[in-house]
Amino acid sequence: MVEGFSRPALIGGLEELVNSAAGFTTLDLELLEEVLSRYDMAKLWAATGWFLERFQNVFHVPDALLTRMEYTVHVPGRTSSAGSGAASLSNAGT
Repeated sequence: MVEGFSRPALIGGLEELVNSAAGFTTLDLELLEEVLSRYDMAKLWAATGWFLERFQNVFHVPDALLTRMEYTVHVPGRTSSAGSGAASLSNAGT
């Protein structure tokens, strides 16, 4: 999922990614956080956080995780890779 948010064009676009990921039966939230920390890119934290917030009830995402993700996006010095990311997600899959 993180790789898809990194390069959505390679997996059929953002809508395809969101629709596919929404069909997952489960998400390993600890592993997801670990993968995001390895990428260390604010846009991926933001995009993944957006997805998890949107499907919070489906994947039983605790509020504490979303808060950590939001904080991580706003840490000074974190790579943002502006131009793509959460801003383009607000209309995805709707």
